[in-house]
Amino acid sequence: VHNALRILPPLHAVAGTLTKLEISHQLLVHMRGLGEMPALRELILNNNAIARIEGLQGCHRLERLWLFSNRISHIENLAPLGDLRELWLQDNGIVTLIGGGLE
Repeated sequence: VHNALRILPPLHAVAGTLTKLEISHQLLVHMRGLGEMPALRELILNNNAIARIEGLQGCHRLERLWLFSNRISHIENLAPLGDLRELWLQDNGIVTLIGGGLE
């Protein structure tokens, strides 16, 4: 559903139990607002307008991260994601890897 969301909605009420979050085909410009989401395993934010990988430091169990078709140019801030198994970044225009945790 295309709702033209520009920012993530407040998620603190479900932050401790939510395992999958999909907000695709919107107008999200950043990933801030995820906060501490210890149970989150899948985050799907493809087809938005996100420019930076950020706000994932509280998502330690994240296994699947889909950020394809956004505006990301640098792979960064992935080091805290020790359980990450699947990362989709195609159609972004990636130009650099900045200590992204993929070394």
